[in-house]
Amino acid sequence: GEPSIDKTDVQESDMIGVTNVTIAPAGGTNTSLDADLWNKYLVPGTFDTQAPAGKDSDILVASSPFPLKRGATERFSLVITAVQTKSPNRQDDRIADNRNLDQATKAYDANYQFAVAPYSPEVHAVAGDGYVKLYWDESSEQSFDRYLSRITGNGYDFEGYRVYRATDPAFEDAKTVTDASGNPQFYKPLVIYDKVDQYSGYHPIPINGVQYDLGSNSGLRHIYVDSTVTNGKRYFYAVTAFDFGNTTAGIAPSESAIKISQNADGSVTLGKNVVEVRPSPSQAGYISPDNPLPTLLSGSPGGSVSVTVADPAAVNAGDTYDIVFQDTLVKSGYENIPDTLKTKNFSLINVTKGKQDTLIKESKNFNGEDNSVVDGLHINVKNTSELKVNTDLSGWHYDKANQQKPPHNYDFSVWKNNAKLADYELIIGDQVGFGMSTDTTVQPVPGSFVHLPAIQTNFKIYNTYDNKEIKYAYADLDNTGGDGKLSASTGNLGLNTDIIVLIEDYLGKKNQFTYRLQLRPLLQNGVETTVNPQPGDTLFVRTTKPFSSRDRYEFKIQQQNTAQISDTLAKKQLADIKVVPNPYKVTNPYEPAITTSDNTQHRELHFTHIPVPCILRIFTVSGYLVRQINIEKGNPNLFGGTYKWDMLTKDNLEVSYGVYLYQIHADGVGDKIGKFAVIK
Repeated sequence: GEPSIDKTDVQESDMIGVTNVTIAPAGGTNTSLDADLWNKYLVPGTFDTQAPAGKDSDILVASSPFPLKRGATERFSLVITAVQTKSPNRQDDRIADNRNLDQATKAYDANYQFAVAPYSPEVHAVAGDGYVKLYWDESSEQSFDRYLSRITGNGYDFEGYRVYRATDPAFEDAKTVTDASGNPQFYKPLVIYDKVDQYSGYHPIPINGVQYDLGSNSGLRHIYVDSTVTNGKRYFYAVTAFDFGNTTAGIAPSESAIKISQNADGSVTLGKNVVEVRPSPSQAGYISPDNPLPTLLSGSPGGSVSVTVADPAAVNAGDTYDIVFQDTLVKSGYENIPDTLKTKNFSLINVTKGKQDTLIKESKNFNGEDNSVVDGLHINVKNTSELKVNTDLSGWHYDKANQQKPPHNYDFSVWKNNAKLADYELIIGDQVGFGMSTDTTVQPVPGSFVHLPAIQTNFKIYNTYDNKEIKYAYADLDNTGGDGKLSASTGNLGLNTDIIVLIEDYLGKKNQFTYRLQLRPLLQNGVETTVNPQPGDTLFVRTTKPFSSRDRYEFKIQQQNTAQISDTLAKKQLADIKVVPNPYKVTNPYEPAITTSDNTQHRELHFTHIPVPCILRIFTVSGYLVRQINIEKGNPNLFGGTYKWDMLTKDNLEVSYGVYLYQIHADGVGDKIGKFAVIK
């Protein structure tokens, strides 16, 4: 009960102790203690009473007399620390506990102003046949440490992620990195994803004699696939975020906690950065989703965009998405070297019914794996920084019914570094006069000037990127005598070919030469031949270029992009249903290990590749119904296409050893009958 203090016995004094106290034990009689007896136990000293091993013990909290004037307010701090070393020597426990107390004292002396760990990421898991896929968000990367900002000027000290795996809820089997005394200090990660920067390797500031591993500049990732798992086995995964600390200030790296707690009934409560999964084959009739195909709605980029369904359960059928880009011009600083167009970022927007929900905002990750999974989708953007002709998208479009062969080859090259960001179409008209060249003088080589008069031609040129017709200079050099028709002639080592120089506004200057187009005869077996373009032919010239604000992709989640269940396929897969292990011998590796907090053996027998929903019936060989289980979606004992039977009868008793029959029935699919044995 709560102690009652008679306030009339408290006199105004600089020292406050305890006078008369009445203690009412639960279910007992009030016990009165005088002040002398009570204060005897409330004096500074050492409490060194150890409870017997394996027994519950009380926590004694005490305070000696302290000064408190009337009307004054005193604040106090409380630290609770606990340790559990593997050493049989109790002194090692005391050393470890004092080490914790030293850290608490430092925190108190610093007025609780100290470096803190980054935020924990939010982790999701997809378990499949022989693998577990983890993915997490980027929230940790925005972590800000006010204390570090005050002493260094940079509070954004996030450095990377660590991925851990354990079969024990306390992650004891993952805590294998020990300190100098042999006590577990750090969890051993499956992988470290750290930023590419000046921080890597082991941090020079030790933690209890152990140096923290900052990674190897692998680059950040937000997806990890573990293919070293065993189907049916329970795993716990945690993804933590860590910072780089500060060597000058003597600050070691900080890492976000693995947030998990085990309840009295054996269940666990998971933090947002921890997941519990069991890999398993899919249920009978499962059809994997197809990946959506983004369509280029505008622009002509040289890169590519692909979309992968990373988490089928999170995909929203019917939703429509746009992928858009931002760009910038990087100044070269030299008059004869052009500025360079660079892609700044891309964004993923859910535009379903015009809601404009930005899921990925201005991401600079163009190598695919860096991007987070959103709505169950992983966006892979591959960019290019080189401006050149895209040979896959460029070429002649001609009437194959009238021409047996396509028009001949061509060279398309930049004129003296004037690489304009553009695409072009050259269209052949019905007759000369369809187009007109521009009167100009060109300088093909230094010191050599060539005048090209304006003449009528049978072609026009369009800049399709800017959506306008452009001017051009024309050198009619073939053997036709300057007829204005775009063509090439054989002989003279292929030099009797027409040349076109494009004239456009470039970098704020009018009428600049940008590209040079020259036809080339076909060379087959050492013999030159020509197939000149005919009326209606079009030459498409597409350049590979970085993504720009002109580019936009769109894709929609169709039914085939979501996970499907086929009853027809499920019927064929009924033969794949198995009981694992068969026979059952005392225990199996799928069952949770016995721990100090839970020493009960939780038996498991797995029925794999089952259809869902279904009815599982278990019989003795004499036909007695041991148990009937209705298996629906969302059943806590169902994972993937596997049902975990606790080996209890309908009367909640453990099954005895022997041979059993089972029947699995699914409406619209069929029945599977089999047998298994239990050996205790």
